Formats: sequence, C-alpha cells, structure tokens
Amino acid sequence: MAYTPRLAHENAAWLASDQAAPWILFRAVSLDNRLSSQDDAASWPLLLSQYDPVPPIATFALLRRRATQRAWQLAPLSREAVTGGEPIAVPRAPRVWARIDVQSGWQDAVAAALLAPPVPWMTLTFADGHSMRWRLVPALARDGFLLSPYINSATEFAALLDSTPPPPARVVTQIQVDLVSPLGGGWSPRPVTVEFFEFQIEATPGA
Repeated sequence: MAYTPRLAHENAAWLASDQAAPWILFRAVSLDNRLSSQDDAASWPLLLSQYDPVPPIATFALLRRRATQRAWQLAPLSREAVTGGEPIAVPRAPRVWARIDVQSGWQDAVAAALLAPPVPWMTLTFADGHSMRWRLVPALARDGFLLSPYINSATEFAALLDSTPPPPARVVTQIQVDLVSPLGGGWSPRPVTVEFFEFQIEATPGA
C-alpha cells in the first residue's frame, strides 16, 4: 500500500524483477477516503500483465505469475487544462488511465506552515448518473492511476482482463477536482491539468 511515488515505483520494480513472488494475494482497498486504484498504481499494470487470477475470487484475488508477460501500453487519449471546480469529461475507452496535476500556489505553502494545506477531492460521475467523492493524494494523482472502470473489489480487478464491458455504474464519464480546507469550507481554485490514456492490455495471449 504505497502512499508516495517513490514507494510505488520501488514495488513496481520488484514485480518486474526476477525476485518477484510466484503467488500474490491482492485486495483493492485503501484508507482515508482515497480511491483504491491510487495506492500502488504503478504496480497495477504489472500485476495484470505478469499474473493470472486463479478462481474462485472472493475478498482477495490469488494471482499466479505467468511464464510470459502480457503486452500492455498507455495510449494517449486527450489532455485537459481547467480551473479546479470545473467538470472534465472523461474519454470513452475500455480502461482509462489518468494523470492529474493540481498545481499549488504560495497560499498553500503559507497554509501548510501555519495550519494545514488544502486537501484535493475528486468527484466521479458515472454513466448511470450517480456520483462518488474521493480524496486525491496530489503526488500519486500526478504519477497516474486507473480511473475507469471504478475498481472496488478483487473480482472487479480481475475482470479488467475480460473483454466484457463493465456496467454503467462503474464507467466514469466525468470528474471534478475541488480544494477543501481541512478546517472546513472551500478554497480558492487552482489550475488542474489532466492527461488521459487508454490502458491497453492483451486479454488472452498465448501461455
């Protein structure tokens, strides 16, 4: 459960090495109202490309290391530059990867020194119309993570390898980033830049 880019990339480097475990127990869960796909996001493509989920899958997915790696890549989709609080349409793709950069200003440095810096929150709107709100960790969001489909269980994680489209209740169609003071109330908007990619992965390669 890496909470900084450095830790996330160290975990990913281990998975890519010859020392990686032949078996892994995986569970999609996070803390502090964070989106689960932010934690150890750099490892997700490696877990999906280098391991196979072994059924049955319940709270945890049992992943078995493959003899050969599945091919995967991040294909650019679009780039949006907005002001915080503005809605951002998410491109349609089977799996959408996002890099979100919430820029900080001198006010944030002053607030951090005197009290506490503002906290970025991201509202996800889904294809069926409902919304959910999650806390963003700026450094992890900037480094990139799987945005859509929404993953909240080991079963949904394993289904990323399926060709069957996810239900509308898990397809993210819009996001909005807002800054909130830890003491309550809002915060002046900041520039937000979002890069969208399609996370492409071979679903049924040769063994």
